[in-house]
Amino acid sequence: MNTQRRNNILLGIALRAARQRRHWGLRELARRIGANQAYVSNWELGQRRARPETVARILGALGVTGEDARWLQHLAHTTHTGLIICGPDHPHYRAAVRDCTELSESIQVWHPHLIPDILQIPDYTMAVLRAQGVDTPTARRLTAARAESTTLITGGTTPITAYLTRAALTQQHLDTPTIMTRQLAHLESLTTTTNLTLRILPGHVALGFPGPFTRFSAYSAPIVHIPHHAEAGAVIPDQDGHYTAITDRLAKHATKHQPSLTAMRELISDDH
Repeated sequence: MNTQRRNNILLGIALRAARQRRHWGLRELARRIGANQAYVSNWELGQRRARPETVARILGALGVTGEDARWLQHLAHTTHTGLIICGPDHPHYRAAVRDCTELSESIQVWHPHLIPDILQIPDYTMAVLRAQGVDTPTARRLTAARAESTTLITGGTTPITAYLTRAALTQQHLDTPTIMTRQLAHLESLTTTTNLTLRILPGHVALGFPGPFTRFSAYSAPIVHIPHHAEAGAVIPDQDGHYTAITDRLAKHATKHQPSLTAMRELISDDH
């Protein structure tokens, strides 16, 4: 993927998400803004870049206002290869997660030490943040924001595959053992109420994988969210398929869903 197209991918995804929320086809939007339909398609695919003034016309035609408009205007003026954003309580983070979730065929999430952010219950999030030294007011703010993102992602129909380690399922450093038990029960319930697939990696294999990430299989290119710490992270196109290759390796080595679910249920039973 060339650098110029990487610059365009996130803007294209946001433009298509805004159009589809309006329930307009490409032809209708092109007619409303007086543009060639092929140009609109190329903008959304990231093959061409819509100029800021063109994005402004699109926003006006679609009736996009407020934070959504600011998000698209921000992307229209972004020239680097990805988007560095603040933590989960930042409006741009929520917009990126929403757009990628709506336009992805599947989502893969991995964390080598913890339950991935998008699958955490609030008490678990709070306990982890406090254990990491985050002050209580900030931890509460971030916990509320993560809960919102969790609902957004798991409340849809997009299939999610979560890759976990056994160590992440047996943590003992949380405030009370009941938090971990409730977190595991929540994961089990998600496998029956959503399109969540759980897959556990053997401990010796997990050591060969990098830190946490969430990969969105968007229509134009995979998009990856990489948390740097509690209050910052990056959302970038998967440059050169690096995270796609990691996801393929995770899928190769992880235990299948049903045995993983059985192992987790045994842990829940042992805690009772």
